Amino acid sequence: MTVAVSLAIETLYAAFASAPRPTEIYHSPLKQLDTTPLLTKPLRTLTDDELSSYAFSVFNTVDEADFAYFFPRLIELTHHEQSILHIELTYQKAIQDRWQDWPIPRREAFQKYLDAVITSFVEEVQGDIADRICGVGGLLDDLTERLCILLQDTHAARENLLTLHEDGGQNHFWDKKRASYLRYIAWLNSDAIFTRVLEIYADAGQ
Repeated sequence: MTVAVSLAIETLYAAFASAPRPTEIYHSPLKQLDTTPLLTKPLRTLTDDELSSYAFSVFNTVDEADFAYFFPRLIELTHHEQSILHIELTYQKAIQDRWQDWPIPRREAFQKYLDAVITSFVEEVQGDIADRICGVGGLLDDLTERLCILLQDTHAARENLLTLHEDGGQNHFWDKKRASYLRYIAWLNSDAIFTRVLEIYADAGQ
């Protein structure tokens, strides 16, 4: 995690600090959910294992009333190595919550976080970049324009671009019919990206 992403997550915590801690979490009787740690432990000590069932089911078989309380921690955990949380599904929950209609401080904090994530692609090699791009794809209409940052000549940009090129947009969480996916695939197969990938391989062979 880059310093900018870490700072943006702190801003998220501050923006969502007014969300009350839940005293009860409503869920379908068909859904098995251990709410004890969610209701008793300090937010920032909750683990991905303790939050995984909630994260997967909120907005479906688990009521979303307390989503704002848990949201900063869910985002933070997606940046932990070996996290079992799906990056793509965690971001999808923000879409389901209509994040662009959030109160301005929360919306701006999340936008700041997304900006930091995009910038991090040229600063840090990320083995999970294809998963994160899939998640961000539903959040930013201008994703492909922003991804042109990967044409920069940094080690991280080169490695991350090669990872995306090799992945080919095959993440199964992509909605293959959505315009955002079609734009991403068009960008990935564009002449500019193809040329840059050839340059990277040529430089590596020298």
